[in-house]
Amino acid sequence: MSTDHEFPDDDRARTDTGLPAVPTARAIDAGRRMDDGLPLQADPVKVVTAGVGLARLTVGATARLGRWGLGASMRIGNRVIKAAVAGETATSLLDDATEALREQARDLLGIVDDAGRVVGLQMPREQHRAIADRSAEDLQAKGAALLEASADVTYEEPYHPAYARILDQMAPDEARILRLMELEGPQAIVDVRTSSPIPGASELIASDLNMVGAEAGCRYLDRVPAYLNNLQRLGLIAHSSDQVEDHSRYQVLEAQPDVLAALRSHSRTKTVRKSLRVTPFGTDFARTCLLGRGGTIDDPVIG
Repeated sequence: MSTDHEFPDDDRARTDTGLPAVPTARAIDAGRRMDDGLPLQADPVKVVTAGVGLARLTVGATARLGRWGLGASMRIGNRVIKAAVAGETATSLLDDATEALREQARDLLGIVDDAGRVVGLQMPREQHRAIADRSAEDLQAKGAALLEASADVTYEEPYHPAYARILDQMAPDEARILRLMELEGPQAIVDVRTSSPIPGASELIASDLNMVGAEAGCRYLDRVPAYLNNLQRLGLIAHSSDQVEDHSRYQVLEAQPDVLAALRSHSRTKTVRKSLRVTPFGTDFARTCLLGRGGTIDDPVIG
């Protein structure tokens, strides 16, 4: 009785002659419908065919698990191809590839559980405790070194150790602003709010309007709000509710286009006058790092 896996008699006849058999369309179709459970023989052609499919499987699975690298992919591929040469079924090859990927994840990253789910980096509790203890010891050692240096009358510190890091976190325009404020004193700023007869019922329309960027000669005037925020973050300047001594500076500021636009945006508005001031830390920083060449606005700036 014939089955779908038998080839026509003409194919068998060609084989009996000793010549290579040429597969017919029926034979090719029959090969496509073969059960996946049939074992793969250790035939060179089938091994190469299996290798192509397994390479796709390995690349796809590796990509899903984070693309560990070419080395891991090659190791997994070689392991599965050896199983194909040994005659294992396609199902067992798939299981072997999946298990190999899981083992690579556990060994290299420790991020895949027994079900193949990504669970995050794993670190033993003892290792966490060791790192915490070591960090505490390092901090205590550094603290002891500082106290020892402070008690040493021969120890000299020409400037604050944070100044170098602060310079790395400043823009050139920020250096100009800080130098201006150190040389010229506090700068006038205003908020524009709605005017209400009920105390505390006014709404903020615009905040911290100023002329600091223009007076300092900043290149990027649209970045001035960010500049001021960064200088305040670094502890170099601070906002104050106190007004500057020369009130005429507020009159000039309130005549600027952006302030006028905010004042005219509502029917009843008012300005709240404030100031920007250099902190003592900012003063020492500016004198150490920015005013060493004569202390004028036209001196070269960092950056």
